[in-house]
Amino acid sequence: MNTRGQSFSGELLVLVILFTFTTAYLLDALNLGSPLRYGLPSASFMPIILSIIMYVCIGIIALRKGLTALRENQQTNFLREISEYRTPALVVLATAIFVYFFVSLGFEISIFAYVYSVLWLLGFPAVESSNLTKIAKRVLVSAVTSAGVYAFFVVAFGVNLPTAWETFL
Repeated sequence: MNTRGQSFSGELLVLVILFTFTTAYLLDALNLGSPLRYGLPSASFMPIILSIIMYVCIGIIALRKGLTALRENQQTNFLREISEYRTPALVVLATAIFVYFFVSLGFEISIFAYVYSVLWLLGFPAVESSNLTKIAKRVLVSAVTSAGVYAFFVVAFGVNLPTAWETFL
């Protein structure tokens, strides 16, 4: 049995899945309208920038895995390789969910939930503490980050973002 072939196909499968989620994310971002309105960033500006960053990261992962495989010439387990990509794939999935619910839930709820989920997936905070302390830190960082992003788009550039108040009123 050729485990090297399985290893390559496993890596390729994960990268194709990441690429697919990123493409879906970019298409949803493009449906939000032009990234620039009146010379200022609009609601689709940041999602488009994030999708470009995600494409670059996928390319770096593919290049790095290819160079590592060539350098080490080592056979690896398919399931172990899939688990290496679990967190990045879940972050891409969280991003796709964020884009899907951005308009329907409003900016405040969707960005807070997105930032919190990414922090949780990445294991923030990394220090040993109680679960309650970790949750409190994630909530605080999510709230501060959400407020910062809101200030950047709405206050600094005057971008009209969908709000939770419009959704529930």
